[in-house]
Amino acid sequence: MIAQAIHSILSADAPLVAIVGTRIKPAVAPQETANPCVIFEISSQDPNYTKDGAAEVIFTFLEIDIFSNTHAQAWTIEGLVKAALDQYSGTQDGQDIDLVQWEGSDDRAARVDRGSVAEYQVSMGFRIRTK
Repeated sequence: MIAQAIHSILSADAPLVAIVGTRIKPAVAPQETANPCVIFEISSQDPNYTKDGAAEVIFTFLEIDIFSNTHAQAWTIEGLVKAALDQYSGTQDGQDIDLVQWEGSDDRAARVDRGSVAEYQVSMGFRIRTK
């Protein structure tokens, strides 16, 4: 499963784990999850069918959201996630990943939560080609 492969790739990246620890979560992080954290989700999977009818290649679109209490740290984490995933190819958790391509990153609105602590969000997009 591609989600498990992405989790394994990110969780094995020492510089990223040094900042976020085990707070790399698929789809939703529990409310009590401290910042900084990384949340990823599969936004769509598009099969590429052949004349034979079987989808030999699947394009997966991955969204990653980074939450941090500082803007600078959110962008530092963005760079680490990009370094871990962009142009990745190989087999992870039984998933044959042909290529991961970064499609862009952007700031999301900062908000004040949990009293007076600011929370910053950076969102990233990736396209993954699997066989």
